[in-house]
Amino acid sequence: MTLNNDVPEATQLPFFVDDAQGKLVLLEEMISFYDQACLEQWKGLPLKFKQGMMKGIVAFEIEVTDLQGQKKLSQNKSALERERIIKDLEQHPNSVESDLARYIREV
Repeated sequence: MTLNNDVPEATQLPFFVDDAQGKLVLLEEMISFYDQACLEQWKGLPLKFKQGMMKGIVAFEIEVTDLQGQKKLSQNKSALERERIIKDLEQHPNSVESDLARYIREV
């Protein structure tokens, strides 16, 4: 079986946010981004309740320090084997595989 992919690889540094104000800011940013409808409900909750909830939350940010692309497109195969892989992918009913076949042929 041959796995072909074209993926990004990231090196990250996590930073834990321990202070209550920092957690509150991160939570409100996250709610605003992922669930805008919930933001008004969150803002209406008593501060004491929010602080109690935040005690059970580990808040963190991730800084991406390096980002690289990596391709594994059967480059280590012989020309004959690559052609067989491309033909097999082209015949697949899934458009992802047929697109991948065209991409391998171009590389």
